[in-house]
Amino acid sequence: DIMGEVCHPKGFGTGSLKLDLALTQGIPQGFIYEIFAQNGVGKTTLALEICGQAQKHGCRIGYLDLEGTLNSSLVQSVKTLNIEAKDDKGQPLWIYKEGLIKDADSKDVKMMNGENAMKYAIIFLSMFKNAYLVIDSVDALVPSAILEGKDVGEPTMGQLGKLMSDGMRRLHGICKKNNSTLIFINQVRANPAAYGNQLVTPGGNALKFYAFQRIQLREESRIALYHFFP
Repeated sequence: DIMGEVCHPKGFGTGSLKLDLALTQGIPQGFIYEIFAQNGVGKTTLALEICGQAQKHGCRIGYLDLEGTLNSSLVQSVKTLNIEAKDDKGQPLWIYKEGLIKDADSKDVKMMNGENAMKYAIIFLSMFKNAYLVIDSVDALVPSAILEGKDVGEPTMGQLGKLMSDGMRRLHGICKKNNSTLIFINQVRANPAAYGNQLVTPGGNALKFYAFQRIQLREESRIALYHFFP
């Protein structure tokens, strides 16, 4: 056989049999994924369930909550996920990082900018092997030029796309090297153009290119899958 034996990467299920069958092999490790949908459809719940399935096999889970909306009741509803779990060395298997930073001196609350969020993702995935990291969400990856250096109303087109493009190049290689999994949560937005798809996702095309699989959730409980193989 000129192609040789096909090697399927190891992965874990999503907690949904129908979704696992649609994905053909669950969520293989070592890749980047995107879960996108409108508000309130279940993106965070699905991401947490995927992490819970991986944690049962001893994987370390990281959750970067840039929106600051993850609540304890939602986490506790995912029965497979244990935020108190620890590995053999006593290190936690659930690491939560909130994107809202509180200044101890001024008591002000600041939002983590997109550059620092990308640095955190790079450090986390470089430190741990077989880890899972969820970034919630792409739209909350606000570049510092927008968050700190621009006045409201000034043009800032392309800033998020450039940030994602630069970050994906590094994160893709790190995930492959450490067999780690990165899951981006994303929203859909109305396309301002009068042509093409009327629902688009923010962040440019870098995530679409580097994502191994894109999972779109819809309110009518139908799941559309878009496969990309970088």
